Amino acid sequence: MLKYILSLTEVDNDVIIAVLVKRSNEQRQKIKVVYEASTGKSLEKALKSALRSDLEDVSLALLMDPPHFDAYLLRKATKGFGTHEHVLVEVLATRSNQEIREIKRVFKEEYQEELEEVIKEETSGDFTTALLALLKAQKDESVEIDHDLARKDAEILFEAGENTKGTDVSAFIDILSKRSGPQLTKTFQHYAAVSDISLPKALDLELNGDIEECLIDIAKRFAFYLLSVYTSATFSQGYGTCEDTLIRVMVSRSEVDLKKIIEEYRAMYDVSLQEAILWIKLLKHAVFSCIISLLGFFGLTLCGPLRTLLLFEHSDVVVIALLGVLFTSTGGGPSKTRGAALFIIAVICLLLFDNDDLMAKMAEHPEGHHDSALTHFLYTAIAFLGVADHKGGVVLLVASLCLKVAFHTASRKLSVEIGGAKRLYALDNLVSAVVLLPWVIVLSATTESKVESWSSLILPFGMIILSVMILEFYVEAICNTKMETPRCARYGAIALFLSALLLANFWTHPLTDQLRSMSKPPQQVSTEHVLSGGVIVSAIFFIMSSSILSSPSRKGQKGTLVGYSPEGTPLYNFMGDALQHTSQSIPRFIKDSLKQILEEYDSRQIFYFLCLNLAFTFVELFYGVWTNSLGLISDGFHMLFDCSALVLGLFAALMTRWKATRIFSYGFGRVEILSGFINGLFLMVIAFFVFVESVTRVLDPPNINTDMLTPVSVGGLLVNLVGICAFSHAHSHGGKSCSSHEEKSHSHHGHSHSEHGHSHGGHGNSHGGHGGHGNSHGSGGGGMNANMRGVYLHVLADTLGSVGVIVSTILIRQFGWLIADPICSLFIAVLIFLSVIPLLKDACEVLLLRIPQENEKELTSALEKIEKIEGVLSYRDAHFWRHSANMVAGTIHLQIMADVVEQRIVQQVTAILKDAGVNNLSVQVEKEAYFQHMSGLSTGFHEVLAMTQQMESIKYLNDGTLIM
Repeated sequence: MLKYILSLTEVDNDVIIAVLVKRSNEQRQKIKVVYEASTGKSLEKALKSALRSDLEDVSLALLMDPPHFDAYLLRKATKGFGTHEHVLVEVLATRSNQEIREIKRVFKEEYQEELEEVIKEETSGDFTTALLALLKAQKDESVEIDHDLARKDAEILFEAGENTKGTDVSAFIDILSKRSGPQLTKTFQHYAAVSDISLPKALDLELNGDIEECLIDIAKRFAFYLLSVYTSATFSQGYGTCEDTLIRVMVSRSEVDLKKIIEEYRAMYDVSLQEAILWIKLLKHAVFSCIISLLGFFGLTLCGPLRTLLLFEHSDVVVIALLGVLFTSTGGGPSKTRGAALFIIAVICLLLFDNDDLMAKMAEHPEGHHDSALTHFLYTAIAFLGVADHKGGVVLLVASLCLKVAFHTASRKLSVEIGGAKRLYALDNLVSAVVLLPWVIVLSATTESKVESWSSLILPFGMIILSVMILEFYVEAICNTKMETPRCARYGAIALFLSALLLANFWTHPLTDQLRSMSKPPQQVSTEHVLSGGVIVSAIFFIMSSSILSSPSRKGQKGTLVGYSPEGTPLYNFMGDALQHTSQSIPRFIKDSLKQILEEYDSRQIFYFLCLNLAFTFVELFYGVWTNSLGLISDGFHMLFDCSALVLGLFAALMTRWKATRIFSYGFGRVEILSGFINGLFLMVIAFFVFVESVTRVLDPPNINTDMLTPVSVGGLLVNLVGICAFSHAHSHGGKSCSSHEEKSHSHHGHSHSEHGHSHGGHGNSHGGHGGHGNSHGSGGGGMNANMRGVYLHVLADTLGSVGVIVSTILIRQFGWLIADPICSLFIAVLIFLSVIPLLKDACEVLLLRIPQENEKELTSALEKIEKIEGVLSYRDAHFWRHSANMVAGTIHLQIMADVVEQRIVQQVTAILKDAGVNNLSVQVEKEAYFQHMSGLSTGFHEVLAMTQQMESIKYLNDGTLIM
């Protein structure tokens, strides 16, 4: 079982606990041997790699036999910083003589040292003497009680302690290290008769230091002594040693007297040991919860509510996916990597591009600003880093978010032990209130209160408690119950961030100020935590990253079982679209895209001109910022805006070469038509607004600063002339695509409706496709490339704009004609509008599935030829349309004689229509038996009647004989 569990990606801790805890130590040693023999790897190494934290320590301790575990405890207690005296006493005082001898032997074998020598080096004085006495293993282990010896020992101890000036420690060591537990109990009773106090109390009065604790512990070495060790370690030594003590006691005494320890604990403290451990865990949970909440509230004071929501209120699913991408090798694939990158960009936007405080002060605060020592410490820490409060708050909130997610993950097991998340949440809030109450009392007593009336805070506090502490928990619990956790995280992030943006916008709205002034006198408007462009961009990135990171990782696409291999393994078929939807890394996507771009002439021209245009754009922007020229900056953004058309055209050119899928069976060739149509509409909108603005300026010509217009316009003209030369082929062919496009055609096939009985063979389809072909019409590859025409018109519009600016600048400088600028703009707007109309007209015809104009006569002639083919009676439902620049598709139904070979007819019709320019054709062949079959299937009366009348109208009998 362990072999299987440890081989899984996610180890089931409960199974490991059940296997190790419910087996005896002897059985666990056998399990170790069998595991190593079957896997070739030690069980300890497997558990180390699979487990973490305290569970790892407990599991490794359980795998040791008692002598090795005790030797390990003694080695750990004597090495490192300081010596753990209580561990030495606990082990040596509670083990039998045989166990001590085994411990000494194992210690020497494992660590190559004598245990006595180690104790001499690490301890000193009477404490060393006591430990060495225990190591001699001379303890009386009989259960019989010698009353005379007990009385004599009591008198010796009294004389060595209370009845003597000073204390004879050797007498105490000799008696306490050699007598059995029952014998010491009787000695204590006789000592109480001789003295007025008990022996442990006498030791406390006579001795001090390590020897005092050692002798007292030896005196209590029977079973419930371990209870005292556990209690003191838990409640007095702090959180650091609690787990170590529990592991030591539980593992070492689990097969000896652990049950008695638990019973004695309940008798002494009126609570079970399990309940005490849960309360200790709950106390820790509450303390850490308070720390995380205080860090979040302090981040709230630094960054404001909007930024705190954006940074701190992320689902555990999102943050765990983010940390998995950043710190593990299997982070969820490229999609998760993109989500993590968007999350980091969002944080960077808040750090660098969010002007949270318009006064932007650094971390220097008057002492009166600090309300407590904690606030002063946090402000000092941020000031030490040398960053503004806002940036320090962003870093603090990100760190607090990671701590919160780790805290929630660690507390899931505790919620199961407590009895549910609801009960844990209630108890956690109760304990947190108890923990924070002393701090609140101290602050109230030592600081001046700024609250005029505590009664006025009842309603705000009530609303905060209701919304933050009650509603948030129950709403989240209900959503997680009703929906899947990833979906809840995704929708919750979108709703939370959008509502936060809206509330932040309305909070500073003038109407809000008027409503606020109705309840209290108007105050100076705060410039802190206002809504900025950086925080809006950051919110958008956070929404996108949350949607990606909360999406479940694809575990693979489902396939269809198609059979079995000769070896007996199943074989599956995966559809093309399923494979296409697999995620791809960003570098691989960029590399493949660049390769596709450079392979094709059109996309290569667009890409080169886009790079040139972007280079000129960024030079303009850089020089404009450098010289503080608003004209250069505005023209740079104008050029950047024009680059969007080039990007759209480039993307369309790439998509046209994507392979067809089951969903998009015709491929993506029509994207270029959509791209040209969108670019055309874009240009018409621009032309309209330029025209309207020009008319306004003709009526009232404004003054124009022409200092930078000429060099900017000349530079833009040169760049656009390069584009005109590059894309002129898209226009020079009169709406045809570049001649370099190869004409392609599919293989053709078809099948007819069988006339045997009433069987229905289905449609006979002949698909045009891709294969080289040339003809006098040039129709195969001469279609309209609307995408390239749209790009060309965009470049032409920019060129005309540059020419117009140059002409108007010359006229204004030479003659002072301010009206020249709007007149040139009017002329350019009209030219752009008129040049776009043919593109939109052609694109609309294609989108409306019109018969291609350049193929219209050829198609009419082809249909006449089809009617003259021997064996063809008639045709119907002939449809032809342009799908893309190099594909004309069509479908046609043929009625043929009963004795004609269908494939011969299909081949002849395909050849005729291919000569007419149709390179993607579907042919359906129909015979008289087909109509009889349709009647038998209760096809609509009017449809069958119409087809029958069509057959009869050409004067053929059912057997194909012509009526003279």
